[in-house]
Order: sequence, then structure tokens, then C-alpha cells
Amino acid sequence: MARKYLKYIPIFIILLVGSMSLFWTNTHFLLSIGDYVFPQERLKEFFKMLNVWDSTILGVPTFMITLGLPIPYGIYLVITSILTISPIQSQAMWSYFLFISLGLSMYFLVTQLMNTSAKYAAGLLSALFFMFSPWGAINIIMFVPYVTFIPFILGLYIKGLRENKGIRYITFISIIWFFISSFSLWNIRGFVFQWMMLIFYLIIFCLHNRNRVLKAVVFTFILFILYALLNCYWLLPFILNISKSITASSDVYSVINYTKLDSFKVNSSTMSYVLRLLDNWSLTANFKGTIYYAWLTFYLYPLPIIIGFLPIVAVLSSMLFIMRGKIKARSEIIFFFFLLLFGFFISMGKNNILIMWCAVNLPLFTSLFSSPSTHGGIFVVIGYAVLIGYSFMFVCKYIKNTRIQLGVFFLCVVIIVIYGYPVWSGKFIPLGNKMLGAGRYEIPSYVSNMALNINKD
Repeated sequence: MARKYLKYIPIFIILLVGSMSLFWTNTHFLLSIGDYVFPQERLKEFFKMLNVWDSTILGVPTFMITLGLPIPYGIYLVITSILTISPIQSQAMWSYFLFISLGLSMYFLVTQLMNTSAKYAAGLLSALFFMFSPWGAINIIMFVPYVTFIPFILGLYIKGLRENKGIRYITFISIIWFFISSFSLWNIRGFVFQWMMLIFYLIIFCLHNRNRVLKAVVFTFILFILYALLNCYWLLPFILNISKSITASSDVYSVINYTKLDSFKVNSSTMSYVLRLLDNWSLTANFKGTIYYAWLTFYLYPLPIIIGFLPIVAVLSSMLFIMRGKIKARSEIIFFFFLLLFGFFISMGKNNILIMWCAVNLPLFTSLFSSPSTHGGIFVVIGYAVLIGYSFMFVCKYIKNTRIQLGVFFLCVVIIVIYGYPVWSGKFIPLGNKMLGAGRYEIPSYVSNMALNINKD
């Protein structure tokens, strides 16, 4: 009976750990980090989302895919506004939802991939790693649903292929996908990244299951059609105006005598940083000597540096076992290892000859991967998280002593907690100084009082 409920313990832990995000606002602040700003006027923000063009972004009329924002983000704003929930409380709940979704999404993926008794512990380790990675804090992925739910979508897709699911299941995935992945500043990038991963997996799956190629391709094709139909309300405007979108973003760069290729080079990283889920720009960028990401200096201390290289050591050790034939190489393991390598190559940007050639000769490549360390990092952190789960599963397979297994598990948790200190402590939110704005800002009391009086009247 106890084993029956074993899988729910990690879920409870993720829900509990996720409550740390409720303290990021310090109970009376709104968060504003990078491109992420939670609106004070939620209804006004929602109606803005019903337009294709938004003249308030970057200070100029810019073609933005705002049409994809209403679901689910805009609907949430409307509901919390109607219920007169304060912006601070609304943002805290939204942050909590997305933060636990990071963990639950990865936990679902890993537990779907494995069929051993260690899968629940492995899933929890992968979930915690995904939630507390420094790359996630740098790029605030806990506020970006299309990244948050990629593991969940992958898990559903892989389950569908492996179990030969039919049209009902495909419809189910499409509807779920529709409601959880529409929110992004640039929807099309999220759309492409999600489908890139699915197509990568489809290729590897077909290579390992040649007798099921037709079914897998048909499954994927129907899924794409249904997904496209559900999302055509924002996909069609983008496709019809794609040239305007690209031109508008280029015009914004030209105002400051900057190009997309310049941005690509600046946001490239070196292998030593990519391996540790960091990037060069974030550790060096400053304004008149004041570092933008002061909290990242934590990762320059000896202990975090050592810990930062442990994930690749664990992954390579696991792959060594596979290469020696001691562990059967399943298509899923190969896929996530490929995903990791792909992310490494992209993240290096100008430091990789092949990737730099693509950036120079393929304009759409720089539009898609304008910030290599950010966009390549999506593939890296997901590949890392899953393969770390597999590494723990391999340990449990060859070490039968339960105490040693528990020891390894808790050691991994401690390592993740130490390395993720800036995330769970909220240090990744800028404090602000004389030169740079803070990541938290307070709504003046007279604004709240005015809102209360208006609602009463």
C-alpha cells in the first residue's frame, strides 16, 4: 500500500519547495526583471493583448506577437482583477504556479521515461535541478511558460509514440499544449524550439524503431495540424507579417547602431561557462563599473566552480557505461545526450566555427538564436536535468545497498541546493543601486487606496 503512494511524495516536496517563490516579492513588492513586468492595470494589459501591433514596447511601434498572450496569461489577469486580488498577490500566485510547474513538468517527463523503482527519486532530482539552475535564474525561465512546460510536452509526446496512442490522445495533447504554452514575448521562437525538440526525438525514435516509422510520422503530422489549427489566431498574423516582424526588430537595433550579429557575438559563451550553466556576458556586463548580475559572483567562488562541473562528470560517466555495453542505450538517453550537445554548440555562438558561419550566412539563424547562451541554454538545461536523473537510476541499478542509494540521493540534493542558492534565496532578483534599478518596486499606498474606493463606488 505504501508503494502505491510513493510517487506522490516527490510531488508534495516540489509543491512545498515551490512556496519559496511566494517570498520573492517580500509580501509588498512587484517584480520587474528584464523583459518580465507584472502589470498593475491588468484589464488594460489584457485588452492590449488583443492587438497585433503594440506601440508601447521599446518606445516605438513594433510588430509583436501579443495575440498569443491572452491564453493563459491574459485570462489569469482578468480573473484576478475581477476578484479584486491585489497585483502583488496575483503575481505571487502566478510565480508560484510557474515555479512549481518547472518541477512538476520535469518530474512528469523523467517518470514517464523510466520504468524502475528509482524513477521517483530520479524524477525529483531532475525536477530540483531544473528549478534551481543558475541558467534559469539568469533568464528568469520561472516566468516564461513556453520554457516551463517543454518537459511536460515532451513527456506527453514520447508517451504517445511509445504506446501507439490514437487520435483522442493527440487531441488531448493539442488542447493541453494550447493552454500552457501560448505566453511568450516572441511566441514564434517558443513554437520553433518546442517543435525542434519533438522533431529531434521523432528522428531518433524512427532510427531505433524502423517498423514503426509510418505510425510515428502520422502521429506527429496530425499533432502538428491540430496544434496549428488551435493556434492559428496568432500564427496566421505572424506568418502574414513575418517580414515586418524581422524588419521592425532590425530597425530597433539600427537606432543604437547595433546589429543582430553584434548581439549574437556579445551573448555567445565559452565552453567552461556553458558546462556550468552560466554565460560570459552575465558575469561581465556592467554599467559604469556596476555589474548587472551582482549575485552571479557567487559562482566565482571555488566550491560553486567545482560543483558546476559535476553535472557533466555525471553525464559522461553514464555515457561511458553505455558505450562499454553495460547499460542498454535506449533512444531516450541518446536523444537527451544529443539535446545536450546541440545546446552546447548553440550556446558557444561565435566561439564555435560552424555556428558562427550559420550566424553570418543565415539571417534567420540569428533571428532564432539571437542570444546563443540563452536560447541554446534551453536545450542544455533540459538535457542535463534528464540525464542527471538517468545517472542516479544507473547508480541504483548497480548499487543495491539502500543506505548507499539514500546517501547518494541526499548528497545530490545538497549539491543542487548549494548551487541553486541564488534562486531559492531570491538573490537573483536585483537589489538595485544608484546606477541600476531594483527588481522589486513598491506600489504607492495612495494607488491601492484609490483602487479600493473606486471598487466600493
